[in-house]
Amino acid sequence: MSKKPIKSGLRRFDVMKDEGIDYSDIPEFDQAFSDSVEAKVPPEKRQSPCGWTWMY
Repeated sequence: MSKKPIKSGLRRFDVMKDEGIDYSDIPEFDQAFSDSVEAKVPPEKRQSPCGWTWMY
């Protein structure tokens, strides 16, 4: 494991162009994947009447 600070490693990502990223090992999403995905929507968050806590 490197002992260099993380900021020094992040600089190279800041200067990297999109063309420099290799996506060849990531499979493309197909219709079968899209059909199997279920979207989860979090419950509405609202403040309690007293104003001190959040209720779900």
